[in-house]
Amino acid sequence: PEAPKAPALRVPTAAELFASATRARREKKDDEAIRLYRELQRRYPESREAKASRVVLGQLMLDRTDPNQALGEFDRYLDGGAKGAVTEEALVGRAVALQKLGKKPEERAAWQELLAKFPNTVLAAHAKERIAATAP
Repeated sequence: PEAPKAPALRVPTAAELFASATRARREKKDDEAIRLYRELQRRYPESREAKASRVVLGQLMLDRTDPNQALGEFDRYLDGGAKGAVTEEALVGRAVALQKLGKKPEERAAWQELLAKFPNTVLAAHAKERIAATAP
């Protein structure tokens, strides 16, 4: 008789991975969320979910005081010709990461870009304060 076959492991879809990572983040399981977002980006790099996950992962990295990794995630999102609903959030995250890294000229430019693209942002006053604070 033939040996029973092991059930094939089903690979989760991009949407399933994003949902699982988001659930882990909501439950304050940041390590698990980070692992799942990274798996999503590795398996489905061109998916809408992977692109959106860059902003969430960037925010997680900022929360963990890792502005270098955060900046990388925000930049990868924005370099992909970002036109999504989280573009404003990515621009803010990028500016904050640059601020934490002490890169004043780049931070200033990031706040200016935010105001240029989103003049009515709720963070307009803060952006203007940071622009003034980073003036040469």
